[in-house]
Amino acid sequence: MMADPISTALTYLSNLVSFKAPLRLLIISCAIICSWVFVEPELKPFKIPNELSITLITIIGFSIGALLSSILFSLFEFIMSAIRTRRKKQQEALKKLKLDEARIKHQVEMVELFKKSFDSYPYDAKKILLSLKKAGTTIRIHETTVSDLNKAFVGLCDNEIIIRRHKIDKTSFFCEINPIYKECIDSLFDFKHRSDIEELFTSEPKGLMTLLKKFQDNQKPEDYVFNISSVTYNNRYNYSPVILFESFAEGEYIEGCNLNFYINEHYHPLVCEKLNKNVRENVLGRH
Repeated sequence: MMADPISTALTYLSNLVSFKAPLRLLIISCAIICSWVFVEPELKPFKIPNELSITLITIIGFSIGALLSSILFSLFEFIMSAIRTRRKKQQEALKKLKLDEARIKHQVEMVELFKKSFDSYPYDAKKILLSLKKAGTTIRIHETTVSDLNKAFVGLCDNEIIIRRHKIDKTSFFCEINPIYKECIDSLFDFKHRSDIEELFTSEPKGLMTLLKKFQDNQKPEDYVFNISSVTYNNRYNYSPVILFESFAEGEYIEGCNLNFYINEHYHPLVCEKLNKNVRENVLGRH
């Protein structure tokens, strides 16, 4: 009678062709042996017939062995799956890290190249960058494609120094500075503006100090018209680009005013810092 359950077990196991088959057979064999050692004595009080007892103990051992092997194999697969998943995540993280490092390296190289070539950028390109320095704004180009402004705009876009966010119409685009260049551009313009101010104060063109005293006069109202001396007027071009001016025809703006000196908005806070005093943004004058 013992041959029947063993034959059934062997028939079942013969269908397994993987490396698990011999291991499963070994576990089941051990379980059957343990059943004979531990279970068989416990069945004697029930006075089960010997033939039935042999079959019952073998089935119990086989079942326990099959169950235990399934649990062990499932646990092994779970552990291996966890290891594979972790390894895959590590590989993906390493790949991402390498890509990030390559991207950052490329960005650093592009920023360094931009720094080296900034001084040679045309006026229109610097004007566009300066207008975008604080925040995104609308850039309006000319309808003709051969204008210097259009060439500068296309060059900045093609090199991804500025980014076109929205097309408003045929000649208007809402743009922003590419974030990777933002800090660099701020630093370059800050250096340039401070250098321009230092150069102006060092060279001290004739009439400059007289004009600056008027800018520092915060007691007069905004529409007050100052008398501009001939020395200041004759040297008005020498104060650029920090202090600019515009002329008016008699009576075009306000009575008695034909000049407006104003500090470029990008230089104004630096001039206040240089003079250690809040100064007017513009001085209306008469000459």
